[in-house]
Amino acid sequence: MTTPTSDELYDAYYRQELSAADKAAFEARLQTDTDFAAGYAEFTRLTAGIQYYNRMRLVQAFKEADARQEPASPLTFRREEDTPKNVPLYRRGWMLAAAVVLLLAMAGALFLLADRSSAPDLYAAYYTPLAQLELAHPRGEDESAELKQQAAAAYQQADYPTSLQLLEKARQLAGADGELLFLQGLNLLALERYAEAEQALLQAREFRFRQQQDARWYLALAYLAQEKRPEARQTLETLQQNDGPYQTQSTELLRRLEQE
Repeated sequence: MTTPTSDELYDAYYRQELSAADKAAFEARLQTDTDFAAGYAEFTRLTAGIQYYNRMRLVQAFKEADARQEPASPLTFRREEDTPKNVPLYRRGWMLAAAVVLLLAMAGALFLLADRSSAPDLYAAYYTPLAQLELAHPRGEDESAELKQQAAAAYQQADYPTSLQLLEKARQLAGADGELLFLQGLNLLALERYAEAEQALLQAREFRFRQQQDARWYLALAYLAQEKRPEARQTLETLQQNDGPYQTQSTELLRRLEQE
């Protein structure tokens, strides 16, 4: 049996295709093999970059459609279940460079005419990782709070698996709180683990913490990614009624949902 390469392991872990035993071994190796961990951090950053590029193209399509007062033309993303399981998202080195060049060269071909956009298309257009986290500062020697700060830094570096591992350590030390669950939901959403992200963000709402509005916005996006339109609309309507940072986006997104 052929031993999988590091790139193949990275890809399988990212797609959640490893068995429970292989997943545990992978996560243990992340803790002990610094080169392996650095390679996976690079993998997640580059994958996030490609996904961000695709989202920005879709956002531009919506803006151009609005200017023409025509229906938006969604990107023709391949759904995860349609992607061959033995083909990695990308490989590093020259293969990655070739893929990025191809994306840039053929960007115009990524749009097809369509009468309407699906909820996942809208999710893809509006989702971006949260740029600013506002965690409470640790008081004294609070190891759990320090771990959350490290997890926040890992999230902002697009190292989502490491962030989740740090959050789990913090949970074991001091239990769950709103900040921890919120940050956990953000990481799971970035890893496209939408159902788990939804649960974490729902649980976060039971606590008081600074970024409640951010939590609601990302919960609405998690609903959209799963085609849960009624739940998404209800959450967006709450944001629309509040004079907050997501009022305009929520109004626009609700309008697009009503066009379907």
